[in-house]
Amino acid sequence: LPGETHPMTPRHFFSHHLWKRFRDVAVPYWREDEKRRAWGLLALLVLLLLGQTRFAVLLNEQTGEFTSALAARDEARFWHSIRYTVVVLALAVPNYAFYFYVRDTLGIHWRRWLTRRFLERYFGHRRFYELNANALIDNPDQRIAEDINTFTSRSLYFLLIFIGSFLQLVA
Repeated sequence: LPGETHPMTPRHFFSHHLWKRFRDVAVPYWREDEKRRAWGLLALLVLLLLGQTRFAVLLNEQTGEFTSALAARDEARFWHSIRYTVVVLALAVPNYAFYFYVRDTLGIHWRRWLTRRFLERYFGHRRFYELNANALIDNPDQRIAEDINTFTSRSLYFLLIFIGSFLQLVA
């Protein structure tokens, strides 16, 4: 019907209400008591993404160098390129590993902070009893934990994909 919104339409995706709800849940972590740690870890992640982008560019250049050396039948140039690639990989692998460590650390801190915030509301003002008495809501504490985990991990995942894609586009 005209005027209806469906879950996958652009109108639903850009819903002001949806983005407001997202902002209401996500933003306090970045502005309240954990903000220094959060922004510091995010800045470190951006630096590591810059490193990953640079390594990707270097490895792409070396792919061209391999091809050119093979086409020219230049053995010395080929082996020089191989040695250079091994050095680049030796530096890139720890960068990638540290990136995943820092990303997961940020995700854990955000999840812990958000869980504490939601549990304070859950146990405050007898809401715990109201939710458990509602037969439509099964295991509200488990749902809170799972939803917060999904929210923080997916939000961080998409943010880092957006930043990484932008850096790769610039590179």
